[in-house]
Amino acid sequence: MNDSTGIAGDSLASALERNQIDWVIAQGDLPGVELHVDDDAVWTRSTLRGRPSHLCGMRFRDGDADGRLASILAVYRRARCPVSVWVGPGTTPADIEGRLRRRRLRCEKRFPGMALRLDEARQRPIPEGVRVTPSRDLAEIETAGHPLIGAPTTPLRRRQHETLRLLAASRPDTVRYFVARSDDEVLGVGTLFVSAGVAGIYDVGVHEQARRRGVGTALTLAIIDEARELGLEAAVLLSSAMGEALYRALGFRDVCDVSLWYYSRAQQRRESGEGEPPR
Repeated sequence: MNDSTGIAGDSLASALERNQIDWVIAQGDLPGVELHVDDDAVWTRSTLRGRPSHLCGMRFRDGDADGRLASILAVYRRARCPVSVWVGPGTTPADIEGRLRRRRLRCEKRFPGMALRLDEARQRPIPEGVRVTPSRDLAEIETAGHPLIGAPTTPLRRRQHETLRLLAASRPDTVRYFVARSDDEVLGVGTLFVSAGVAGIYDVGVHEQARRRGVGTALTLAIIDEARELGLEAAVLLSSAMGEALYRALGFRDVCDVSLWYYSRAQQRRESGEGEPPR
């Protein structure tokens, strides 16, 4: 597998955004998810709780932006389906955040979009006794509980774990999971998604009892090593506040900002004149 063509002619910020859009498209193939790849936006609507809905890749013309936003958001409102709206470096028009705010969508988070040329990666010591390997048998993750999901003890969590299995099965050449272990104990998990000529790093999580021991670093370096083996030149990610220092220590640098907005069921009910549900 080699998906490195074209990266030299594209900016890392654009590659990061394209990788994220392709990640949403990959999830759009899951059962219970309705995928729309329009000329000016990519959006998914889930009919199953536990499969998220996304709107991203917005390239609206200035004169059409309000109308397009209204028509897409109306689909979610009629279905009472909350949706995450991603604003990246290529989103247009430039004042899209103001338009989202006027529609009373809430900005949940702002992420530094970070990138690393793989030949510039800095090595860091791996904790003694920790090993990281690719994993296609996700049973061990379910037994230990994914650090970002938990154990599959509820219908919601079972569906989220099912999502991991389905993505790995449907896209074996582009989706790979990595597991950090010490002896037989699962310490953490990370995801590699190959698209847009880069290695997208997603959902790096470490169990609480194993944090601040270098496990997140070990997972990230293992994904970087895999990306090199695949002939890729760069890795990209959206960093959480917890992981930012780790990624900077490995040589990742800021290439863009990405914001996450949320259109909630509560807001959809208010717009429909229903008010808040009784408590």
